[in-house]
This record gives sequence, C-alpha cells and structure tokens, in this order.
Amino acid sequence: MEDRRRAKRVAEYVPVSYRIPPGPKIENFLTRDISTSGVRIFVKEFMNKGTVLELTISLKKIPYSFNTQGQVRWISKDPSGERYEAGVEFINIPKEAKEKLQFYIEEYLNVDLR
Repeated sequence: MEDRRRAKRVAEYVPVSYRIPPGPKIENFLTRDISTSGVRIFVKEFMNKGTVLELTISLKKIPYSFNTQGQVRWISKDPSGERYEAGVEFINIPKEAKEKLQFYIEEYLNVDLR
C-alpha cells in the first residue's frame, strides 16, 4: 500500500482540543502521532470524512500551543470500541506554527525531517 503522506509522522501523545464549527462544544483528547502536515487524534464520536475541525495543539516539551484548522481525511473505530481514531490534515497552518512543530519533531523527538 502506497503511503501518500506529505510529511513523516512520529508517534507522540500531546494534548489537543478541537471543535466542529460553528458548534461551541470543545473536546479534549490526545494525538497519537503528529507531523508538520497533520495529526492522528483520538475522538469520542464518529465524524464524516471531510469534516473541518478547529484545533488547538499544545507541544508538551516546549511551551508552545497553536491554533489551526484541519480536515478529517479518514476515521476508524479504535480496537477498544470506546473511541475513534481520525487522520486530520492541517489546513492553512500558520508558518510560525509549522516551523515550531518541525523544530519540536527534530530536536525533541530526534527525527530528521530533511
């Protein structure tokens, strides 16, 4: 199976909060892996492919959080049966956030992205 990802993902559990606009409900969960182009997150409820989320991601090893939008690219039931995993591609991630995220992955997670 061909890997179509644009960026290398690394396993990392960091806090993420998300909401589905225009709703006010904010959910807090964890990422399962992260890259400069997206995240795999745990979610409580099923979402359709294409759903746009507003995300806040907190990088735990450096004091940095950022807001961005993401679009659900895939979703599947977690083997525990109590939650879902969703692949979310970042949409218009701010340049500073992308740079900090790349630094975080390379320096703190020891992964060469070049």
